[in-house]
Amino acid sequence: KPCDRPKTYKIGFVDKRFSLSSEALVSDAQEASKIWNGHRPSDLFVYDTNGSLTINFLFDERQSALNKVDSLDDNLNTKKGALDTESSNYQKDSAALSSRLDAFNKTVIRWNAQGGAPKEEYEKLLKEQDELNSEAERLNNIARELNISARSYNSQVSKLNEAISDLNENLERKPEEGIYFADKNVIEIYLVTDKKELIHTLAHEFGHAVGILHSEDENAIMFAYSSKNTELTQNDVAALADACREKTLTQGVLEKYRALISGESEFGFK
Repeated sequence: KPCDRPKTYKIGFVDKRFSLSSEALVSDAQEASKIWNGHRPSDLFVYDTNGSLTINFLFDERQSALNKVDSLDDNLNTKKGALDTESSNYQKDSAALSSRLDAFNKTVIRWNAQGGAPKEEYEKLLKEQDELNSEAERLNNIARELNISARSYNSQVSKLNEAISDLNENLERKPEEGIYFADKNVIEIYLVTDKKELIHTLAHEFGHAVGILHSEDENAIMFAYSSKNTELTQNDVAALADACREKTLTQGVLEKYRALISGESEFGFK
């Protein structure tokens, strides 16, 4: 039977630009293999440094575009946090200044109604007036800086939108996060968005490696489009049982040929 002996796999070439350690990738691949192994009496996939199935991580324009989007997004979130804090502090200080001005004006009106303030009180009022003017100037400077920061932030938003558009164009040309090549017994991974989605993609390509084709079930591991799902559906389990059933030599050859010409791959986005 096709699944009586475990299929050994190894991590092959990993482009350094992914910034992913071999240890982490082995762990992710093992997590992906467990998804299938848990539905067989014995392990279907086993990690082996000399394994026959090779998993390569190839960095291209899609990952580069995604990294640029992530970097800009992180920078924007940092800037927005700082801008929100500065704006909030400005609003509080402006409200406090407004209250002080109201109190100052009421005091001036009161003393004027009495024919003028004594010298000591008058000097206090002058001093407070200078403090209020200094505070108003400080807040005006902050307002100008906030306006400049807001323009800078909006410029970064524009750059992010351009980067997202570039990413979408790249994904439209090459939507696959990974592909299994039956003729070479190689899995190639092109896009790593996060750990859970990578595990899903690896599990999906492992499915192809045992001859399972795409599923119409949107929740299935073997659905054509990527997700963060890491659990087999009943459709996945049924497809696995069919892939592992005993076949005649002719059936086996025909199914391998079908998988070879089908162009099965993992798509990142609809």
